Amino acid sequence: MLTKKNGMKVLLINPCIRPNSPKKLLNVGMAYIATAIDNAGFDLEIVDVDAHRYSNEQLESILRTKKFDIVGIGDLTSHFKWVKGISALLKSYHPHAPIMVGNTLGTSIPNLLLKKSDVDIAVISEGEATVIDLLSRLQNHEPLEGCQGIAFKKEGKIITTPSRKIIPEVDSIPFPNYDLFEMDIYLECSKWTIPSPEMLGIAFDDIRAMPLVTARGCPFKCTFCFHAFQNKKYRWRSAENIVAEMKLWQQKYGANFFNFWDELSFYHHDQVRKFTRLLLEQNVNTHFVGSCRSELIDEENADIAISLKKAGCMGLSFSLESGNPEILKAMNKKNTVTDFITQAKILQEAGVATYTAIVLGYPQESKATIRETFSVLEKAKIYPSVGYLQPMPGTPMYTYAHENGYIPDEETYLESMGDRQDLRINLSKHITAEEMEQVVIEECRKLNKVLNINLNENELIKTRVYRKAKSEAFLHSFGIAAKILEEDTSEVENKATANQC
Repeated sequence: MLTKKNGMKVLLINPCIRPNSPKKLLNVGMAYIATAIDNAGFDLEIVDVDAHRYSNEQLESILRTKKFDIVGIGDLTSHFKWVKGISALLKSYHPHAPIMVGNTLGTSIPNLLLKKSDVDIAVISEGEATVIDLLSRLQNHEPLEGCQGIAFKKEGKIITTPSRKIIPEVDSIPFPNYDLFEMDIYLECSKWTIPSPEMLGIAFDDIRAMPLVTARGCPFKCTFCFHAFQNKKYRWRSAENIVAEMKLWQQKYGANFFNFWDELSFYHHDQVRKFTRLLLEQNVNTHFVGSCRSELIDEENADIAISLKKAGCMGLSFSLESGNPEILKAMNKKNTVTDFITQAKILQEAGVATYTAIVLGYPQESKATIRETFSVLEKAKIYPSVGYLQPMPGTPMYTYAHENGYIPDEETYLESMGDRQDLRINLSKHITAEEMEQVVIEECRKLNKVLNINLNENELIKTRVYRKAKSEAFLHSFGIAAKILEEDTSEVENKATANQC
């Protein structure tokens, strides 16, 4: 717990999504919000549940005695049940302190969140300017109706204010002040966030990885996807701004690896070329992984893959989602299986690792379409992060599921949400849930064998990043760390926790 004293007392709670995982991921979104609050001169304290893995009992003991004027929680929609519980706890001890919630939870279901929990204020979409405006109004006893970008309770009603304009120039946003967090804890655990540590040429215990957000939002609208910048303009940082942040974390924290946690890191040939050229010209000498679309690289611009490798890119993630054209159309993916296979081949030949994810369970899904998807993966030589469609509030697939009776009670559904590797709702018109799970396991086993990945049976689904090198010899080189590496099969939580409180 870190405190900075000056002005109105603000308490931020950083939740823990996966308490049993050795991975402790810096909450980039909360870091941006905390930085804005700190820079504005408010008295800030962070209770970091994720860093310390506080139990519910420990957290209750901590919160019972805290003194604050307002509390903020940044969380995911799938963590609704936890926020509902913690907000009730907070009200029992601090009935007069407003509770504000942001990130995808506050953005996707503001009305339901306020109706079904003790949360007082939902911060919608981009949070830096909104939170400072909100805190200033609370401090000065001014009406909240004038604060754009929120929904709040007043006299038994829910009031939603007009949307706030996004920050047009993302280069103007200050870098996150990670000193507000207990960085020793996060840097020590950062090695567990690396997709393929054996590729780095760095001793495992010497890895110091940092997250970095290169853009906000996404220009595409996949029907299953929700992020905190939904329906906002896609904005990207300049190469100069990104490289400056990388160099700062190198100097300050000894960072030697960067996880680009965005919806979309690389979107255009010229952008990639400028970024890689700048890294090489300034001798940044680091490693990184990022994300892109599957049509970014083809035979005509294969030089991009080579430039990425030279600049330190260890891997790129680009989602297949499905190998069936009809389902891809239903997803509004706007790319093709051919694009995916071509790009995978070019990157692999350049020595850049390739990662992907699939989403199974659309209404068109059948045994044949599942096998079609795995056939594409075999051709591309990629083992995926396997997940089932989990309809997210604010998406067309959630509307479809709700209107067709798959979600009869929204609160009950939200409380049941969790990892996408668990099939909770089967929207398929052609296959039962049991049949779907069986054929997925069968196809995972086949692909695991064909690609010689050597995953254990319980890792076939519950894994984001596979490591073929999980052999006895490779694990022995990690020493004591090997046991934890073998045991951890949880999925890394959604990259950049969007920039909300």
